[in-house]
Amino acid sequence: MATKTAIQWTHLPGYEGKSWNPIGARDKETRQPGWFCVKVASGCASCYAADMNKHRFGNGLDYVRGNVPKVELYLKDLEEPFKQKKPTCYFTNSMTDLFGLDFGVTTEMLDMIYAIMALSPQHLFLNLTKRSKERRAYLNDPETTQRVRDRAEEMWNGTYPNLKLVSTRAGRAWHRSAVFPLKNIWEGSSVACPKDLHQLDDLLMTPASKRFVSYEPAIEAVDFTPYLGWRWVNVNGQGTPSVEAYASYDDLMLSAGFGPVRPIVAIKGVMAREGLNWLIVGGESGKKARPFDQEWARTSIDQGDEFDVPVFIKQMGSNPMEHNVSLKYVDRKGGDITEWSPGLRVRQFPEIIR
Repeated sequence: MATKTAIQWTHLPGYEGKSWNPIGARDKETRQPGWFCVKVASGCASCYAADMNKHRFGNGLDYVRGNVPKVELYLKDLEEPFKQKKPTCYFTNSMTDLFGLDFGVTTEMLDMIYAIMALSPQHLFLNLTKRSKERRAYLNDPETTQRVRDRAEEMWNGTYPNLKLVSTRAGRAWHRSAVFPLKNIWEGSSVACPKDLHQLDDLLMTPASKRFVSYEPAIEAVDFTPYLGWRWVNVNGQGTPSVEAYASYDDLMLSAGFGPVRPIVAIKGVMAREGLNWLIVGGESGKKARPFDQEWARTSIDQGDEFDVPVFIKQMGSNPMEHNVSLKYVDRKGGDITEWSPGLRVRQFPEIIR
């Protein structure tokens, strides 16, 4: 089921923050339910979900490719957004990766999950992945939108008797008329160091109402500037984006002499690309936490300010540093904002369009 979460960036104004894990995995021998994933990036080294799944309340399996559990949709968890009338911000699949097509997640599962989102316009869904290439392919597939609409209509008509649909009529009408990408779904990518930046290349070529980066755990300095602001890019997404960037779409149009034209898709082989809408920053927590230089947080704040992009500093982590000197906070994750220096106390949210 969905559970209330202490993850600060899910508590957007007007929303209750929860984690939602409709995709799970059972040990094929014991049938014990839990979750599964395969570590694919440097940020995965001290994965909290892997530790919880193995040692606390999961199926006991390591998140390594050699294990082959039965990955499945947990129907009782899948229907959770239907039961919740209060506007809720869901961190989707916080215990695994929503786009884990390499370890058993299927397109059919994704269609069902996006259909639930489409029928739940009162909620906000934050989909964070380390598999941005797979998500880009899924959401750019011209057949995906129709498949999701079909699954949503089937849910409403009772095709799935084990799913208890408590959505509103407004939800049904909304999913039928809504233009994809849906405004209640935000897509995000995880970046821990510069070699992960390819995730953002795929993210910015993925249809989404909002795009965000989780720079957590931050283990090296990262320059997000090339991914901020409005820029001209080649229509196919290849090549280097324009060096000149603008804080708004209108400014970009004016730079090309077009005036504030809306919408615009392509001009002579290039198109207007919007950059990231939100930067989330945090140090690593846990006994094996790698160092987090607080200067990385300051740099991220400066980069966001330059392009009017909101920045959310989540935590300093369990191993914070300042000028190569280790720091100690009372809060073991370094998440108590009152312990930080004033310049780091930045927790901004993007504008929410309902």
